[in-house]
Amino acid sequence: MKKLRILVLTDHRGHQPSNSVYAIVRALAQHPSVHEVFLASRGTPANAAFFENRQLTEIHALQADSTTDWEAGGARFAQPPLRVDPRDMDLILLRLPPPLNDDFLRFLAHTLDERRVVNRPSGILSTGSKAFLLEVAALCPPLELITDEAALLAYIGRGPVVLKPLKGYGGHGIIRIDGPDVWSEGGHLSLEEALPLLREGLDRGGYLGMPFLRHVDQGDKRIIVVNGEVVGASLRVPARGHWLCNAAQGGHSIATEPDEDELRMVAHLNEVLLPRGVLIYGMDTLMGDDGHRVLSEVNTSSIGGILQSVTPAGQPAALRTAELLVRYALEVAA
Repeated sequence: MKKLRILVLTDHRGHQPSNSVYAIVRALAQHPSVHEVFLASRGTPANAAFFENRQLTEIHALQADSTTDWEAGGARFAQPPLRVDPRDMDLILLRLPPPLNDDFLRFLAHTLDERRVVNRPSGILSTGSKAFLLEVAALCPPLELITDEAALLAYIGRGPVVLKPLKGYGGHGIIRIDGPDVWSEGGHLSLEEALPLLREGLDRGGYLGMPFLRHVDQGDKRIIVVNGEVVGASLRVPARGHWLCNAAQGGHSIATEPDEDELRMVAHLNEVLLPRGVLIYGMDTLMGDDGHRVLSEVNTSSIGGILQSVTPAGQPAALRTAELLVRYALEVAA
């Protein structure tokens, strides 16, 4: 049986002990169908030709094993001892934190066999904006794409709403508006005070608008799916006095499971995402005003929450993720 060579692309500079890339790498390195696993960072200066200049060249990497783990400062990434050619790999796993450069994704899509890259760069490009939710709008609360000031002012006059920057991530830049009152990362503002901020968002591409759901305090559920299979779920609850559930915004998470409505959402999303080569995604749901959960987000780049999750059978999500990735890579290599 073929033994796989796997390259994981990441950026160590923002890593914390909770980052799941190390658990996934350890599991891959110990899998009986894997020969070698390499870990390369966008933060390694010698890799600038690949990540920044978009030159298909050998990149500097570490060889991973069962002991590979996070370390403060990431000194070992300064001058990794090995050089590897991405074209020689059976699987390339993208674990690059946002923001992801669209030109870099297009470079990967045009120079590598996309079937060997997870998630497929062209798939990330077609799903990486909040506007992707418009393709699956039946699963979501009512949505509105807002790209100019006239449309913005008309929309916020309809009642309490939330505006999400189309290229936003981690809860950053989300704005809640209720009549003359506006809440953003900077705190409470009047609508008049917030207009310059709102115009900046329009200049950066616009917003996806949705109603403010009154049961948001019941939490934001993150469901992680790998190659069509749910490998974990967690319920992220906002901090006291806050309405955003993201960990980056002070929320905390507890283990949970998807309900029947959410499993139907997974089935629908699989039909849309798998043909695009999106094997790993995180979907977020909120409690709708009718008491049923609705889709509020789909993340297809660097999905968080894997390390903290377990499968319905009790297996660590990182371990199951590695197993499913190996299965996929063997199918492609066959």
